[in-house]
Parts: sequence; structure tokens; C-alpha cells
Amino acid sequence: MGALNISGITTTIGGTYENVSVGGLATINGDLTCEDLLIEGIATLNGKVNAQNATIRGVCTISNALNCAKIKIEGTCTINVKLHAEEVNLSGLLTHNGDIEAEKFCCNGVFKISGSINADEINVILATGGSAKELCGHNIKIRKSSVDHFSAFLEILPWTHKKKFLETDTIEGDIIDIEYTTAKIVRGKNVVIGQMCRVETVEYHDTLVVDPSAIVGVSKKIEKEG
Repeated sequence: MGALNISGITTTIGGTYENVSVGGLATINGDLTCEDLLIEGIATLNGKVNAQNATIRGVCTISNALNCAKIKIEGTCTINVKLHAEEVNLSGLLTHNGDIEAEKFCCNGVFKISGSINADEINVILATGGSAKELCGHNIKIRKSSVDHFSAFLEILPWTHKKKFLETDTIEGDIIDIEYTTAKIVRGKNVVIGQMCRVETVEYHDTLVVDPSAIVGVSKKIEKEG
């Protein structure tokens, strides 16, 4: 396996490589397989992408599914099908038209996801508002960032939420600790509904704590069967 390094304006075909690096403007047509994928320029990947490690520091659009062990998004990334990874680290902007499956999803950036986030551990620090249809996992934690490092740049984005809220239909997990979140239903074993949350229904098995600033429509304790 060789390397594919793009520094100018290039349209090429996919294939199997050891390393793929884009520092210019690139369109890659067809499926792409590599050990390490690095996007520091602007890339359009028209096919399935399989990589051990992916790092997005520039602007990247992936028209099909992305499968990788680890992905780090420090720039802007759009994925149009499914993202499957062991670990997702987001400090930039992610738009995803599908579902995310991961062992660990860590966010200190911004995301708009039309499907669900399924991960054993979900840790979100809200730089500004974000959205996903569902969040499902074992340990789910959502916090508001104390540093407003995205505010000026995010004003130009059409889908940016002006308030620092995560919007979702459903949150389901074992340990749930959230704040600045709006949801139709939150369902878990031990649940903390923190400051400024707006939740229509909470279902919990063991414990429920609700911050005075939060609004919960209905709370139900689910008794263990037997």
C-alpha cells in the first residue's frame, strides 16, 4: 500500500492506501480504505470510507458511510449515511444525516444529527445548541460550556441554535446527568435533570433529582418486575 497525498486541486479515484492526506482541494470518487486519513484542506469523498484513524481539520463531506476506529473532528464535517467508530471526538462542527454508533462519543463542539447517537459513553459539553433525534447509552452526561469560543463564528450557520440547548426526542440510558436539554422523554436508571432542562416525561428506575430551574411535565418511577 502506498500513500495518497493531495496538495493542489485534484479529482481522483478511491482505492486502498496506507495514508491519505488532503491539504488542497480534492474530490475522491469511489470507496476509500486506509490506515490514516487526514483532511486539512477541502475534501469531497464520494464513496464508503474505511479508516483506522481519521482526523478532520479542514472541511470534509462524505457521501456514504464512514467506518473507523477513531475519528477526531476539529474542522467541519458532513456525513450523509452512517458513522461507525470506536471513539468520536468532536471539537468542531458535525452535520450527520444518519445514525452514529460508537463506544465513546465526546463533544466539545457543535452537532446536528438527523438520527440517533448510540454509544456506551456520551459526554457532551455544549458550545452552543445542538440536536439529535435520540441519545442512547450507558452513561450520558450533558453540560453547558463555560467558554463561549464558538459564538462569533456560529452566527453565520443557518442551523445554529441561538440558545445553548441540546434538542432531542429521546434520551435513554442507565446513568443520565443532563442540563440545558429539551427532550420529549428521558428514560433511565439513575437520572439527574439539571439546570434549565425542559422535559415532557421522565421515567426512572432508582433515583431522580430535578434542579429547581428545570421543568418536568410528568415523572414516573418504574417498579422492578417481580
